[in-house]
Amino acid sequence: MYLFSIKKCIMIKKQRIHSVIYLRYLMEGKKMKENIKCKEKIINGALELFVEMGFDGTSIASIVKYSGVSNGAMYHHFSSKEELINEVFFSIHKVVKEDMLGSLKGCIDIREKFYALWSTRIRWSLANPKKKMFMEMFSNSPYMEKLWTQSVTDQFNFLCDIFDEANRSDIIMDMDADYLLCHMKSSSNGMALYLRLHPKKYSEDFLKNSFKMFWRSIINI
Repeated sequence: MYLFSIKKCIMIKKQRIHSVIYLRYLMEGKKMKENIKCKEKIINGALELFVEMGFDGTSIASIVKYSGVSNGAMYHHFSSKEELINEVFFSIHKVVKEDMLGSLKGCIDIREKFYALWSTRIRWSLANPKKKMFMEMFSNSPYMEKLWTQSVTDQFNFLCDIFDEANRSDIIMDMDADYLLCHMKSSSNGMALYLRLHPKKYSEDFLKNSFKMFWRSIINI
């Protein structure tokens, strides 16, 4: 009877320990979700203000007020405005990359892949005007020069792989992958701007016909 009582006590203690551990797990999970939500609020608020006021015209205090978070929460996630600017860039950059990778599914030949990448950039730009504007601001700022390191270029290695494949196949003119990326970016940005100014022109046929101009500029004739 005594041994049975001891075993029962041990079992109850174990159950309590497991309950405490599980409760802590739930609390930590809740705290983590709250932190992520808070960080997203800061990033979204910063994006709005950067686009409206510019990088120099936006202060940490204004972002705190606009986002509805505390100073402590702000500095818990970001030590400086520059770090926050870079984080906004990377958060957008990540989504663009995912969209471009997704567009390649089902593509077989080089031309299909190039059209998928080119048209995806245009569609994304039209669907996300503020994010597009931020990316343009960032690209023409000193922040881009500081950030354009291997950590950034590595994220677009899949594009270089496609460009290298195209060069090896002799389908397109042999050109540097970085230059080809700039050329594609310039073409898609120009088309996105045109369609923002003339939205009624947008259609899949229009995109496909417009792509022919870009394709003819790189194809190995």
